[in-house]
Amino acid sequence: MVVNCENVEKWCAENKKNFKPPVCNKCMYDKYLKVFFVGGPNQRKDYHLEEGEEFFYQLKGDMLLKLIIYGKPYDLIIPEGHIFMLPAKMEHSPQRFEDTLGMVVERERLATEYDCVRYFTSEDCNTILFERWFHLNDVVEDLPPIIKEFMESEERKNMEVGEKSFLCQPKYDIVNQDIEEPQNLFELIKKHEEDLENGKEIVIYGKPKYNTVVKLHGKGLHTIKMNQKRELIIYVLCGNIKIGDKEYQTNDMIRIINETVTSFNLSTASIQKMLTNVTSFYNVLHFEHEEEIKLPNESSIQRVFTILLSFWMLMIAIIGFFGNGLIAYVFARKNYLRKKYFYIIVISILYAFGICTIHAFAISTLSVGGIHQLTVLSFERFIGVKYPFISMKLALRTKIFFVIGAFTWTLFTTAPPLFGWSRYKVLDDSLHYCVFDYLSKERLSRLYILYLFINAYIIPLIIIGFSNYKIFLTTKGMIKTRKSDIYKRQFYSKISKSSNNSEISRFYSRVSKSSINSDVKTELYELGKVCANSDFNDQQFCQLLLIYNKQQKKCARVIFYCVGSFIISWTPYAFTSIVWNIIFNFKLNQNIVLLTAIAAKMFVIWNPIIYGFMDQTFRNECSKIFKKLLK
Repeated sequence: MVVNCENVEKWCAENKKNFKPPVCNKCMYDKYLKVFFVGGPNQRKDYHLEEGEEFFYQLKGDMLLKLIIYGKPYDLIIPEGHIFMLPAKMEHSPQRFEDTLGMVVERERLATEYDCVRYFTSEDCNTILFERWFHLNDVVEDLPPIIKEFMESEERKNMEVGEKSFLCQPKYDIVNQDIEEPQNLFELIKKHEEDLENGKEIVIYGKPKYNTVVKLHGKGLHTIKMNQKRELIIYVLCGNIKIGDKEYQTNDMIRIINETVTSFNLSTASIQKMLTNVTSFYNVLHFEHEEEIKLPNESSIQRVFTILLSFWMLMIAIIGFFGNGLIAYVFARKNYLRKKYFYIIVISILYAFGICTIHAFAISTLSVGGIHQLTVLSFERFIGVKYPFISMKLALRTKIFFVIGAFTWTLFTTAPPLFGWSRYKVLDDSLHYCVFDYLSKERLSRLYILYLFINAYIIPLIIIGFSNYKIFLTTKGMIKTRKSDIYKRQFYSKISKSSNNSEISRFYSRVSKSSINSDVKTELYELGKVCANSDFNDQQFCQLLLIYNKQQKKCARVIFYCVGSFIISWTPYAFTSIVWNIIFNFKLNQNIVLLTAIAAKMFVIWNPIIYGFMDQTFRNECSKIFKKLLK
């Protein structure tokens, strides 16, 4: 059971600055149910649409809720101390005044749901001037960019419908229905004081009209059955209540998550003292008819899946930690290994032993750092193979500079969300798995996701692919040249001993006249053909050819693993979380994204395997270490 508690009076005093322009609101709880406290004044001219209901409770001062009902504007005043339930899919525009404070409760948006912001050409609301449909993650983050876009648009300047007034078809139709008038909560309590005194619960809002249920409880023992993934919020208006072994006081706002049975006992204070009651708000996530969206309970299979997923993530962390740590230790012990794989030592230490205490930032930095590590390793190998003398002349200072540069590149890629450019967000509540906020429709957030996509995928993929392609060509050419030299040595050795073979004599004459710049591949083919048709393939000659063939295959295999591990690990995640969402504007199932994200995190275990355990020298050193430990 997860239980949180905030004292409303104290919390509002601490966050008082957020209730004034330009922010005007602050979220207390943000999970299945979102609890906001909103101040004023605001200057909103837009109308808002959402697929869930909104509960309003005006704590201080009055507010104006502008509505459109049956195509006509309607002004609804919600006085101080009154409550009101706004039906789903109804156009509304909350107007807040100075020195006022209200509470709003709404449910979490589902992945398939859309919100809409609309502006009209005039106050009669007959013609839509500008609208945007979007998936809302955070009202504070997502709404202001849309409002800003409208304020800077040609449609707003001309007050006429233009090319950018509508970017897509409406996602759903608005609902026209009669509304209930706001109710005075204190009078409601007084009206039902006898029932409340006897321990009965009063349903203020609920089925069948509303999916959001608001109940009023008096003193006594109250048991509420809650399914998995249901959230209960209890607001203590006055008096004391007890949940389990803990007591709560007046003005406490309690949130309970994932509890099968919850019971609370109110104090025995007289009901005549007024407000010795509890108002509880909770959202029923299992609806009764098909047209409404259902969130199923977490089944036993899902729980097993969650456990296995958590175990697998733990194994990835352990293998990645000890694998990179072992590489760092082994290569640090031997000087010749340090020179050969300088980047592996430094970057493995930096990325395997932690960079930041912030979970999402640390995980993202480790992951992107692994990508940049492979990028730098690939480029260093390319320089070492293609230009060995340049690589040998590079000073230690220069190598350290490049390592610091790679580390800085990673920080410049993952740190912007810490400073306000996009943000990190929980993807899966059960695993508390944090990722970049790739679902945001905000322009700046999308620009950051593109920036991330380019820096953490496109550029590394180009460098890794180019470097390894050139390494393969260079190595292949070197091996062909060596094989050609072996053929020639064997050929010249045999030709000096036997001059009777006319075919060998003719080929010897042709090879002797060929230029130094002759095509190695053609020459190698001709030499191999002659040697195959001749009787001088001794054991040493065949053994040398076999060694070079193995070297060529090993080179191709390592390069395939290197590039393949990157593409297999990161391409599915890049496309499911970034390309699919931004380009196609379609959000995939959260479990699919989660699986691709975990597959991407497995990338941390590939580097020690490819660059460490596939190296014979490294394996020999590991064998020596373990033999000493086992003695």
